[in-house]
Amino acid sequence: MTHGRIYGIIPARMQSSRLPRKMLLAETGKPLLQHTWEAASKAAALSEIIIATDSREIEDVARGFGARVEMTGEHASGSDRIAEVVRRSCQDADIIVNIQGDEPEVDPNVINRLATVLTDKPQFPMATLATPIASRSILDDRSNVKCVRS
Repeated sequence: MTHGRIYGIIPARMQSSRLPRKMLLAETGKPLLQHTWEAASKAAALSEIIIATDSREIEDVARGFGARVEMTGEHASGSDRIAEVVRRSCQDADIIVNIQGDEPEVDPNVINRLATVLTDKPQFPMATLATPIASRSILDDRSNVKCVRS
């Protein structure tokens, strides 16, 4: 099945509870956010990628590396930030993919597969990507996000 209009949206905020200014850290010569945007840009299924932020500094940096940026108000979660952008600017969307800004090694092929599943199986209104935990240290690490499934 062919994909309709699929937006990848990266919510990005300056404040991070565990690592301040995380999105703009540039130990490799590029900001973390740019690495994530570049990786996601390789996903052929995405019609467009948008960075959703309430930070003018993030906006300036992201526009500097060529990203489309939508400014938002303050929100409690990245999902709320995405919802604001979707309501305002993505009314033609068939699928929205929430791409975490701190995932510089996001696999574009996984994004493509996710888009295919959501397009081919409309009975699934949403999906969350997860990977099995491979070590006890990751399981015990409170800063590592977990997903419980049944």
